[in-house]
Amino acid sequence: MEDVHSGGTVRTRITGRSNSRLKTARKLNSKSGILKTGLFLMEGPRFVSDLLESGRPEYIILSQDAGELAGNVADQAERAGIEILEVPGSHFETIAETETTQGLIAVCELPQLPVSKASGQGITLLLDGVSDPGNMGTVIRTAAALKCSAVIAGLESCFPFLPKVTRASGGHNIS
Repeated sequence: MEDVHSGGTVRTRITGRSNSRLKTARKLNSKSGILKTGLFLMEGPRFVSDLLESGRPEYIILSQDAGELAGNVADQAERAGIEILEVPGSHFETIAETETTQGLIAVCELPQLPVSKASGQGITLLLDGVSDPGNMGTVIRTAAALKCSAVIAGLESCFPFLPKVTRASGGHNIS
């Protein structure tokens, strides 16, 4: 592991698989891992770039095999003071869920918004029985386009912070 300091931020190059943050990120492909850690993954340069405009991830994982776009978004995050973990492509693939990854993942804190507050701030969409992650993401993306303030997933719906859902939602983060 090597730390590279620039402008008050840290870009860490990780070579081993036993790094605690990488271990945590590997757990975030399941509901139990997300709930246990209070974190979730946002994958892809476009989604991470959108996230940087409206929020702040805990840290970013960048594959050393990533393309220029992912590198540019990582540079943007670093300028904003967000720690970047650079890892070999083989390590990154153990975290990413997509077959053809773009080499950039943000590790984000789960939003904490009580249902009572969400329902009082505009249109709230309540989902019941939406079990397919792709469909859940599409509904969240549509709700964002319609300016809904919240989407609440019922017990029979899939977990809205699974990586497949966050990708399908287009990076929209409605509480």
